Amino acid sequence: MAASITRVPFKFTYVTYVEDDLLSLYFAFSSLYPVLIVTSFFSLCLFTRELQTCYFFLGQLLNEALALTLKELIKQPRPHTDLLLKDYGMPSSHAQFMSFFTSYVFFSFFFSQRVTFQNPFGKYLILAVLLFLTGSTAYSRLEMKYHSLEQVVAGHLIGILTAFVWFLTGKAIITPYVFPFFENTRLFKFFYLRDSSSIPNLLKFQYDAAIEYKQNSGKKGAALSLGKKSK
Repeated sequence: MAASITRVPFKFTYVTYVEDDLLSLYFAFSSLYPVLIVTSFFSLCLFTRELQTCYFFLGQLLNEALALTLKELIKQPRPHTDLLLKDYGMPSSHAQFMSFFTSYVFFSFFFSQRVTFQNPFGKYLILAVLLFLTGSTAYSRLEMKYHSLEQVVAGHLIGILTAFVWFLTGKAIITPYVFPFFENTRLFKFFYLRDSSSIPNLLKFQYDAAIEYKQNSGKKGAALSLGKKSK
């Protein structure tokens, strides 16, 4: 007789919704925002090699680890015990994740020179979108009965506090003292890891550098062609 196999859902992506209900379907999709953000973080760190982005990503992962640790310490059950999810519910890790992300972006926009906008409207538009995504994610946890109101509120408050501490640590200690040291190591130079936070408008700087290099390359190519023809 074959041994019975117990299957459990992967809690980071497990979600259900009411059939033929578009709003319920959206709430289910909003529960996957953290997965999309982590994927985006990984891509940004891989292709930009920016230490500030990597630091943000590390804080996001530590924030998630904190939420999972608090669940095991508090051991408060979810509102409905008949769900397939068997872990604890206090605090809501989804609410804490989104709250950390939005709060850190907010602090970066208003208390850092790294992120600048030629039009301030862009800053407020991004924050408005993030607040909507954070709110819809939190409400989805209530709507789908995965968390109670106090579990969601606790997740939000912890996420804000963690983001504040992580941002303040980065601004006061990591950026001025730790990053300059590691930037000069062979390992960081080999992987082109650098901190560009001293550049006021990094996007404009990268654009201007790319255009200037392209123009200079075109001039050099034209000069070489004329030299060959003169010979």
